[in-house]
Amino acid sequence: MCALSAWLTGCCGLKERRLDLVEVRAFQSFGFSSVVPDSDVIETSFSPTQITSTSDIGSGIYRGNFTYDESNAVFGQLESYSQTINGQLAYEFLNINLDAYEFFQALQFGSHEALVSDVFMGPDTFYGSTQSDILNGYSGDDSIFGNNGNDIIIGGSGDDTISGGAGYDVAGYFGNQSSHTLTLSSGSTTISDRRVDGDGTDTLIDIEALNFNSGSFDLTQFGGTTGLSAENFESFIELYIAYFNRAPDAIGLNFWGTAFANGTTLEEMATLFIDQDETLAAYPPGTSNSVFAETVYNNVLGRTPDQTGFDFWVDQLDSGSVSRDQFILNVLQGAKSDLKPELGQDFVDQQLADQEFLTNKTDIGAYFAVHKGMSDVDNASSAMALFDGTDVGIDAAVAAIDGHYADALDPANGEFLMQVVGVLDDPFAGV
Repeated sequence: MCALSAWLTGCCGLKERRLDLVEVRAFQSFGFSSVVPDSDVIETSFSPTQITSTSDIGSGIYRGNFTYDESNAVFGQLESYSQTINGQLAYEFLNINLDAYEFFQALQFGSHEALVSDVFMGPDTFYGSTQSDILNGYSGDDSIFGNNGNDIIIGGSGDDTISGGAGYDVAGYFGNQSSHTLTLSSGSTTISDRRVDGDGTDTLIDIEALNFNSGSFDLTQFGGTTGLSAENFESFIELYIAYFNRAPDAIGLNFWGTAFANGTTLEEMATLFIDQDETLAAYPPGTSNSVFAETVYNNVLGRTPDQTGFDFWVDQLDSGSVSRDQFILNVLQGAKSDLKPELGQDFVDQQLADQEFLTNKTDIGAYFAVHKGMSDVDNASSAMALFDGTDVGIDAAVAAIDGHYADALDPANGEFLMQVVGVLDDPFAGV
């Protein structure tokens, strides 16, 4: 009789596939690829309720209700399995509930990987040890708890709940990152594989990183935006508009939003934007302060500033009294300042027009990066360029974003999407 650990390393399957909930509990560092070191079975004992296979490093114990024929073929029902290593319980599988004859025939003569897949095809529950584990849910809607340690957790197909617990935990996926949608909210984080035969939609709890066929993605740098106020979140979108005249990319926006949530101020963020490659490309060395100021005014307000205000700010920039990042924040703050009726109706009308222009651009930026979760910078620029301050321009920008989103959803040729839910309302929902 071979130990159960043998089939965990990789039988023809069972005749009847099962949908019962198997419960896996690990007590020592656990991994499906190498549960027990290779060892030879020294002795196997049989009883009506237990089969024990003993090796030089431990014992594998099958429990259930068994009968035997003269060749020791096993019949009846297999209920559970446990493994000891060096006298200590290493792991146990509960509620297996399989036909014993089919199971042991598959174990002895068939494909180990197929047998594993059959056993764990239902909605199973896995509990890792207090050490570092490798847990694989195979198929079914599983609940997997890593507990302590630095765990690698593979949910497999089905809609799984994956909880890493303490430590640095990685959730693994078989597709490319570009075929997935990550959705962030204050209540949960989910990752959806958009492939029809993919890994389903998993809910992630205390997971620090994702690993795809195409590479890894560090979740610790993202997700902080879900706890921000709408006003703070929109302030980062406005920075992208002021500096680059485009919608933000979702990855960059969530990176900076998480940095803000972790203590980076808006002023520090505006300063850090100055040395970004995109900023240096937009404003190459030698760009005069007058050109810089006029560009920012156009990006934020869609107009040339009044001459008096323009001359004042260029003088401030030329004298070094105000840096370029401080100027951008001043323009943004000015565009949202309280109305000043004491300066006359024409001034108030211009304030209202400026506020509406910036609000519309911010809504377009949020629609692209927050609600649709896209990160293609060229698409972010081309969509924003369609907005000319009119309702027609808004419709054109929204239609372009919808087109980009339809392309991005393609599971083979689309892009990685990172959507944030519950912070900003979607102004174009239903449009």
